[in-house]
Amino acid sequence: IHKDGMDVLYLQVKNTITWKIYPHKDGSRYNTDRDIKKTPPAERSCFSRTLKPGDMMWIPRGTYHQVVTTEPRVGFSFGVEGPTDPCTYV
Repeated sequence: IHKDGMDVLYLQVKNTITWKIYPHKDGSRYNTDRDIKKTPPAERSCFSRTLKPGDMMWIPRGTYHQVVTTEPRVGFSFGVEGPTDPCTYV
């Protein structure tokens, strides 16, 4: 379980991968470095999604997440250091 200092766009290419997102301490989905100091417990994810080839996911910077693999896979992760605004990516 970790967080990144930049927004991440992830594209699944081959096989599957499961992403888990963890809540902010006040229950919201997104968090910032100043709001969360400790890694959340693994059993408390608030969102879990298995991506198939062609699926893409956006992870806002500072959002704790975990990637669970069960088979060999191929995917691409793109870090974006610009403004945190979903409209930038759609």
